[in-house]
Amino acid sequence: MGWGTERRLQLDRSVNEKLASQGWCVLRFWEGDIKGDLTAALSIITYNLKTRIS
Repeated sequence: MGWGTERRLQLDRSVNEKLASQGWCVLRFWEGDIKGDLTAALSIITYNLKTRIS
């Protein structure tokens, strides 16, 4: 049984909601996005860290 994209996205949404309800901030990146523009991914991570700490 394979995992379709829609099923994967539904699971991700469910996990995100559960973690958010526990106070976590979930950031998800596709492998291609990181390989294609690592600087942008790091900027998103850095921004979220700064805004949540201060």
